[in-house]
Amino acid sequence: HLKSLPSPEATPQRIEVLLVVAQYYYLAAKPSVALEAATEAEALARRANHRKLMRWSLSLLGVMQSETGNLPGATASLSEALEIAQELQDKTAEGRAWVNLGVSLIAAAQYSDSISSFERAIALSGSDAAGAQMRRNALTNIGLCALHLGDVRTGLRALNAEFHDAGEPQTAADATARASAES
Repeated sequence: HLKSLPSPEATPQRIEVLLVVAQYYYLAAKPSVALEAATEAEALARRANHRKLMRWSLSLLGVMQSETGNLPGATASLSEALEIAQELQDKTAEGRAWVNLGVSLIAAAQYSDSISSFERAIALSGSDAAGAQMRRNALTNIGLCALHLGDVRTGLRALNAEFHDAGEPQTAADATARASAES
């Protein structure tokens, strides 16, 4: 698949194409193909020393590593993405990195550490739409983790806060997210 892409140069355009390809295959439930594209994007971004694309590549790579069962690799990639987001002083990217790290920790059944990651994401969430979505994602996952830990009170408190923040679903995606959180 990816071998047929022209030019092995580490251009921002090539890296972005690889990241879009990785996202496509992730959404198509083919994480191993997405992993290949994300790995190549990360290598090219690192070679070009393009910090913003390196952060994006490492984030996507970490998610794909988690999806394919490489939890140590996921933790390493997501931790490096987090460091770069902090270096770039990009609070939204830093919050997303905390959410992704938290989800990876859920896969490793590290629920307490996962909650800490989600709490850090909430602390970074702004008042814009992206920040509100990040906060809702973090709250939903805190609820899930708390329930796994047997802390029903904390789980319900987090889910109630998420429902309050979200309001009534306005789109099909909102309704799907609500149904997922309520199940």
